[in-house]
Amino acid sequence: MSEKAKIINVHDKEGHLLFERYRKVGSGRLLKCFRDEIGVDHTNSQQLNLNEIIYCTQCEPPLAVAVITMIHGRVAYKIKSSGVPKMIV
Repeated sequence: MSEKAKIINVHDKEGHLLFERYRKVGSGRLLKCFRDEIGVDHTNSQQLNLNEIIYCTQCEPPLAVAVITMIHGRVAYKIKSSGVPKMIV
């Protein structure tokens, strides 16, 4: 059985757009974003390596929003709850 996917935009707590047209599968809170499911990335995450922190470049001072990790063999951004509001989809 395949779960329904939704296309969402991910914003930080200040309302700045981080990831546009992210394909989220399943219901519940947004805990991670897979890099290959992001339509448009408005962060500097493409230049970062594993275990590095993604910051919102529009915030002053920069706000930590995620950590780059590997989940199930895919590059994923583990969302920091202090940087992104609890998005329930």
